[in-house]
This record gives sequence, structure tokens and C-alpha cells, in this order.
Amino acid sequence: MEFYFNTPANKWLNGLPIGNGRLAAMVQETDLNDEITLNNEWIWGRGAADRKAPHNAEYLPFVRDFFKKDNYLYGAYLTNLFFAGTCGYKGVDSDRLNDYSMAGEIDFSYICKENTFIERRLDITNGIVTIKRKIDDDIVKSEYFVDCVSDRFMFSWSSNSKFSGKLSLSRNPVWDAQEVRKQQDPNCILQPLVVTKNSLVLQGFLKPNVSFCNNVKFKTDGSVSILDNGVEITDATYIYVCANITAANSENVPECNFEIPTDFLNAKSSHMQKFSDIMSRVVFELEDKDAKLDVLTTDERVKLMKSGKDDNGVCEMYFNFGRYLMASSTICGELPPNLQGKWSNMIQPPWNADYHYDINIEMNYWAAESTNMSEGLDGLVKFANSLIPKGQENAKNLYGCRGILIPLSSDTDGGYFGVYGWTAWIGAAAWVAQHLWWHYIYSGNKEYLKNDAYNFFYQTALFYEDYLEKDENGVYQIIPSYSPENPIDCEGDLPVGICISASMDIQLAYDALTYAIESAKILNIDSDKVVVWTELRDNLPKYKIGTDGRLMEWNEEFKEREPGHRHLSHLYGIYPSDLFTPNRNIKEYEAAKKSYDYRLAQGGGHTGWSRAWCSCISARLMRAEQFYEHYIALIKDFASPTLLDLHPPGVFQIDGNLGSVAAVVESIIGYYDNTAHILPALPRQWNSGKLCGIKVPGGHIFDVYWQDGVLTELKVTIGFGKSVIVSYKGKEVTVLGEVGQIKNIHF
Repeated sequence: MEFYFNTPANKWLNGLPIGNGRLAAMVQETDLNDEITLNNEWIWGRGAADRKAPHNAEYLPFVRDFFKKDNYLYGAYLTNLFFAGTCGYKGVDSDRLNDYSMAGEIDFSYICKENTFIERRLDITNGIVTIKRKIDDDIVKSEYFVDCVSDRFMFSWSSNSKFSGKLSLSRNPVWDAQEVRKQQDPNCILQPLVVTKNSLVLQGFLKPNVSFCNNVKFKTDGSVSILDNGVEITDATYIYVCANITAANSENVPECNFEIPTDFLNAKSSHMQKFSDIMSRVVFELEDKDAKLDVLTTDERVKLMKSGKDDNGVCEMYFNFGRYLMASSTICGELPPNLQGKWSNMIQPPWNADYHYDINIEMNYWAAESTNMSEGLDGLVKFANSLIPKGQENAKNLYGCRGILIPLSSDTDGGYFGVYGWTAWIGAAAWVAQHLWWHYIYSGNKEYLKNDAYNFFYQTALFYEDYLEKDENGVYQIIPSYSPENPIDCEGDLPVGICISASMDIQLAYDALTYAIESAKILNIDSDKVVVWTELRDNLPKYKIGTDGRLMEWNEEFKEREPGHRHLSHLYGIYPSDLFTPNRNIKEYEAAKKSYDYRLAQGGGHTGWSRAWCSCISARLMRAEQFYEHYIALIKDFASPTLLDLHPPGVFQIDGNLGSVAAVVESIIGYYDNTAHILPALPRQWNSGKLCGIKVPGGHIFDVYWQDGVLTELKVTIGFGKSVIVSYKGKEVTVLGEVGQIKNIHF
């Protein structure tokens, strides 16, 4: 599947992203030259080298007393004073988060009399961008990809006739999303560019503690002249570029030497095979497509959708583009995708392009397992475990608790970061734990459970052991508690609401304790802890339903200052969890539906990621047309011409792209109550089609075909679980078999 444009990008937001997880680039050519912005996942600067949580545990009983005496205003202010702090947003700049920053930029400027832009394409099947220009009397074709085999940037320019140009390497980011002018970064100390006849090397130190090296090597049959900012290459028929970026948390510049491949075409072929193997695992095809639209460019088709025209082809593209971004930001990566995946051209990206744990990092992974891209979890699993030491320090210093506390937002350091008014929340570790649990139930890998996941579950449960407080009725309360990020009207000017046992905190605690309990049972360890954790889980506060029938977000029917808030935190139990279903916690399920409808009626879903969440919830609720409404709104209201998700007022944020993939899966193969539900929310616009290669817990692979809205074929490839329950239109069958067997299911 190709994205096709006949005009240059002319700005970063209209560029075409490529990446392999560790390295990333945005190809953002202009009318006259080719520009490639380079990123390395470890380059974060401008913040603090080492943030420490303050020793405020002694204040916890004092703060809790205010809530117990129904003085929520003082309780909320003191919670923020002692447990959120004053750094970053409204406080001491030395304690602020690090920013995810660009590494450098490669420019190729043509030396010619005529330079006519022809086209640019992104093949999301193999991760290759291609640009064609008419340079004087012939066509110059350039190609760009980030090799997921050799782990290098690979670029080329070639022509049947000789061409000339200047190849340069620099680092001049823009300041932020509003200031698009390139400039020097005052927090970066760059060494002079080192230029030879076959390489460009740019080293730098990015405050507070990141050293990096851009090393660009090239081969050409043209003549090479050395310039101050690069090289001039004349009379070439090809230029092959191989580049690497290394980074280290040290003042010592990391080694960046490497061998350039002897054969560019072989390197390209091996990359294409590995990348396409991942992308081809899932096939999503819709019929009822207008063939006349196929001749249009991608941006023209997106523009038509924004004007109100349905286009199943663009719906396919958006789903597959989300999978492409997931693959491109994880294959070779050691870190999870941040708010912008692995792409940035800024010194100070919005929200630092950090890790937000109250929806964003989790949404990035909602579809990773189901779309059979489980290797994408490797970076998250490794990163989650790396947070444990700092998480233990945070828990002890802030609350006097054992176990781990992950801040609501953080960077690669994982240290404490509090913003007064915003971030006094304990639920981050529990939500991350959901993905470590999913990684096990989709794979059945007990070695992974034992070595990579269980300690994280254990540490999360250990925190709840100490933080939960038993009341006079034997109920374990969560005090203070926070429902991201909705404000309670009675709590002054604070932008979020603090209370006792917010609905989402209860739900997260229930799930996290369950992961620890079930894992210990599977591994046959810590039976004494299982008793403790079960006691805690089974005596958490009951979910409350308001007088209007809605699931309550807080422990009392407080007035909502923003009834149409973008977050749907208290609906976590509908999606991504399945605590509330038609068969489980039924009263709460019905109440949650009313809460959802009310939130939407008040204008909820007004960001890309929020729309993606709405789309997922609507699919889980089996509301086909509502699912479709939210899904296409992601394209109509939030997509760039290249289908990047844009958070208002036009900031790339990857979670909307990735969350939308999960919504499509849920609409066609929903999984909850240990059952695969077939076509639960198929919209009429997607009357006929297929979705193949979707994985469900137990490792089973589903291929679903439908015609005129009716299931016509269902194939199940049996996974390690050897049995799976399948439901379609109220009928259930249990499919049994041996691993690898393909079963044709009939209803």
C-alpha cells in the first residue's frame, strides 16, 4: 500500500516518517531540495539530569484526615503541595523533564538549471520513501529507509544521466510547535563538522547529560569536493548514503564507527523482507470502494473525506498507517514510542514529547498484541523494568510505601516529576502492568512471565499493600485518589480532581492485583502474598452509581467543571479493561454506558487520542455507527494530509494513530469475557471485506470474511491455548485443536 503525493512536503508535519525503533527520520523535501530530519530514541535534553522525589511521606496521614473530614478543597491543595510539587510547569526549571530532541538533518541541494518536483511515495508495506524529480534533462530518483536489519539510515540518489548537488549535515531544530523557524539550540554544544571525501561527522553534547554522534558515510561515482558544511558531488549517476546516530548519557562521545554496506540493493532487499514480513501479518480490506479515487493523491483523498465523502480506501490506509507507525517506532527499539513516536524536529516539543502514563503510552500499545506485533512490546517491557529502582525510591520518599510509583509523566530517566495541580496520581504502574499481562496471555511464555513480568506485578501489588487504608467497614480505601485529568468544581482552580477512591483508581487496583495473583498461581510462588493480595482486591470500594444512573467518576456526586472532558478515565473498565461487560458487573456496565453518552453529549472526544478512545469504547459497546463516526472523525478532524494524528492546534501526537488500529480490531473481532466476538460493531459503510491475522489471548489467529454485513468465512489457527470461545450473533462455539491447526468455523 502506497501513500502518493505530487507536491513536496515543504514542512515537517507534511513529511513522510520512516524508522526502525532506535532510529527515525522524517523525509520533508521542499520544491528545490531534499531534507531528512534525523532522530535517535535516546536523545533527550534540556531538562534535569537526576530528579528525586521529595521526602514527604510524613504528611500522608495529615493530608488523608482532610478528605476523611470531607474537606476536599484543603485535601486537594495539600495533596498537590506534598505529592505533586512545584517543578516543571510552574516551578523550578532545573527539575523539569527532558525533551525528546532531533539529532540532526541531512540536506541534498541540487545543482541544476531545472528542478521540477514530480512525486513522492511512502510504501508502508516495506517502509521505503521514494521521491522523483526532473533534474535538467533526466529523472533523479531518491530512496529513503531506516534499515531494520543493519540498523542504519539508508538513502540513495540515482539517475541514468549525471547530476550534481551538495550533501550537508547540520543540527538546527525549531524551537517548538508554534515557532517553525530553524535555529541554534542553546542547550547543545556542537563540535565542528568533520568532512572527508566519504563521510560527514557531527558530534554534540546536549545538556544535561547526553552526548551524540551523527556519522554519515557515502559512496558515489561522482567527483567530491569538500565544503564547510558538507560536500559537493558533481557528475554522479548514484550517491549511496549510510548513516548512524549513537547517543549516551555521558559527556564522552559514543563510538559511531561502522562499515557501509558494499551493496545498497542487497541491504534494501533484506530490509524489505523483514519489514514486510511484519506488515503482512495482518490484512484489512474493504469492498465498496470508488475506483475513481485511486487516481487521486493521498492528500486529495484525505481532503475529500474532510469535506464529507466516505472513502473506504482511506479507512484502510489509516488503519494500516497506524500499524506502520507502530512497526517503525519499535522493531529495533529499546524504548517505547513517546508522545510523538520516535519523530521530532524540535528543541522543546509539546509536553516534552514525553511518556504520559494516564492514557498515552498505553494507547500506543492497545493494538500491538492483537495485530500480531508482539515484538513491539520488547521496548516497553525492558523500559518498565528499568523504572523499578526509581519507582521504589518514589514510593518510599513520597508515601512511605514499598513497591513502585511511576509518575504520571516522565522521560527515559523515570525519576520523580510532579507538576502542581496535575500529577498526584498512583495508577501509572498498574496501567503499564496491563500490557505486561497481555504480553503473557497472548504468548503463553512462562519464562517471560517469570523473568520479565512477575517482579513488576509484585512491586505494583506491594505498593497497594502499603498505600491502601482499611476503613471501619473493612473496605480498603485509596486516599488521596485522582481520576485523570478531570477537575472537580469544588476544588478551586486546580485543573484536576482529587478525592477518595476514584472509580478509575479502584479499577486499576483491581486489575493490577489480579495480575499479581494469577501470575503467582501460574508460577506456583508467593502463596502467602496471594492471600494478602486477594484480601485487598476483594475488599476494594464498590463502584458507585449516581442518582442520574451514571457510573460515578469520584466517590461523591461532585459537580464536573468540564462535563465534556477529553479523558474517559472512569470508563477504563469498559475499555481497555473488561471489568464492565454485558455479563460482568452488569449494573456498572449499564451505568458506564450512561456516563459515556453524557460525556459525548457535552462535547467529549475533542482530541485525536480521545476520539480513538471513543472509537474503541463504541466498538466494545457494539455500537457500529458510533464507532464509525469516531473513527472517521480521526481522519476528518485530526489527520494531516499524510494521515499523521494532529492534537489541536496541529501538533503531531502518535497515540491517536495507534489507538485507532485497536478500534478497528475491536469492531470486527472484539475480545472480552474470555470470548472472541465476531463482527460486534461492523458499520454499514464497511458492508463487505476481510480482516485476517488478528491474534487473541491464547495465541489464536483469526481470519474473518464478511459479505453484505454477514459473516461468510471464519478461520481460526489454534494457538498455545488449544481452545477458544467464539461468539457470533448470540451463538457461541468452543473451538478445540492442536497448536497450528486451522479450523473453519460455521454458525
